[in-house]
Amino acid sequence: MNAVIISILEIIAVGFTVWCLFNEKKLIAFEKKFMRSIKRRRLKVIKGNKSISKYYA
Repeated sequence: MNAVIISILEIIAVGFTVWCLFNEKKLIAFEKKFMRSIKRRRLKVIKGNKSISKYYA
């Protein structure tokens, strides 16, 4: 059973590699979009109608 799962994963990996060779521009666009979404999550600003006056003296 374990060998079947490993074989399936290997076939998927080879298929993905072949797809990447022929669709490199799509892969690059996806990588850029993914990295932008990660950066946006990291740089989130406080949302909502919260007053910031309580944080200042």
